[in-house]
Amino acid sequence: ASLPRPDLSTLKTLAELRTALESINTLGLKETAMSFVFGEGLATNPAVMLIGEAPGEEEDRTGQPYAGPVGQLLEKMLAAIG
Repeated sequence: ASLPRPDLSTLKTLAELRTALESINTLGLKETAMSFVFGEGLATNPAVMLIGEAPGEEEDRTGQPYAGPVGQLLEKMLAAIG
């Protein structure tokens, strides 16, 4: 049997996407993850958008993307390129 999925084609904002993804209860990962790590920053017209891999231990613990030493390095790299 197929599992119910939200219709993502109707979503217009990142907030709507976050809500839709949080509502999915058929993923086993939700049972073991400590946090839902989605993203942060400007929701409209950002100058840059970074899409990374699955959250690691530090991201899961804090609920923030690019947390810990990896996030600090990313911040330095972005500052260096302006």
